[in-house]
Amino acid sequence: MHTTTADVQELKLLADLARMTQTSASRQDLVDSATWVLPRLLADSHGDLHLNAEPGGPLQTACRWGQAPAEWHIPPTGCPALTVAHPVGCDSRSTPACAHICPDATQAHYCVPLVCGTDIHGLLRIGDALPDKDIMHHRSLTASGLLAMGLTIHTLRGRLRTEAMTDPLTGLFTRRYLEETFSRERSRAQRAQRCIGVVLTDIDRLGEINERFGPSAGDTVVREVGVLLGASVRGSDLPCRDEGGAFLLLVIDSSHNDTLNRAEELRHAVERLDITHLGRKIGAMGISAGVATFPDHGHELDDLIAACRQALARAKKSGRNLVFGVDSPPLSR
Repeated sequence: MHTTTADVQELKLLADLARMTQTSASRQDLVDSATWVLPRLLADSHGDLHLNAEPGGPLQTACRWGQAPAEWHIPPTGCPALTVAHPVGCDSRSTPACAHICPDATQAHYCVPLVCGTDIHGLLRIGDALPDKDIMHHRSLTASGLLAMGLTIHTLRGRLRTEAMTDPLTGLFTRRYLEETFSRERSRAQRAQRCIGVVLTDIDRLGEINERFGPSAGDTVVREVGVLLGASVRGSDLPCRDEGGAFLLLVIDSSHNDTLNRAEELRHAVERLDITHLGRKIGAMGISAGVATFPDHGHELDDLIAACRQALARAKKSGRNLVFGVDSPPLSR
């Protein structure tokens, strides 16, 4: 079998794309690689690549190469290839009509959907009036398959990451996400010489609620308090669920006193909650909270949470439904 220079170049480009489907650090890295490979792999054609941010979402142009006809600047929404999920040759006489071709278009297209499993990530289309169109078809099919597989991998990674970072009961972030965020915010705070407040709260008498109303009632209380916490913070702050009835709040650019006041506002908000479970009123609610501040009470998140936990224990011991700061008396009710 005779191997030409063009064959070697094709294999090299496809190998580069295949490698990136496995090693790219992000979806954008993979897309950047594809926008570099495709114009070179399909250099004898003209074409464009359209991708969506999420499978099934609207398409946006990622790259375009060659002397594409003016009518190609119409977004490829409604292409039959997207409907049937396999390559389709499209022209002005296509049935069903291809929505991204003008009625008076003179050139045919070869449209290849980026399909992996049930997900459609976009559309690759190339000019179909070429002497070596069979070669172009083969290359576009191989490239689109590799790219679709890589995009599916990143979609699944994103979904798994979201699930790992989100508490299913409250919809708040998990402590793992807070740990990652704190590392970034600490660097910013150090450069700007600013503080970060950390609040650890715990629902009072949650065990008694579970015993009286059942464990599902405890879940209802945790969910309602979590929803309240998420709705009550500033956009720059980060609430997350810790464990059981405990929540953590990262208060960005906040002094110790400001963070104490913020925790007190949340305590009052929880007091006003009117929670019902299976038609039965849970009754008066309360939370206790401990507050610490970076850098005054520690530089590592674990140290700050430990300081919060000590302050929280003092709040519980002093009668619950109180906010204590590190080495400070409780705020008056």
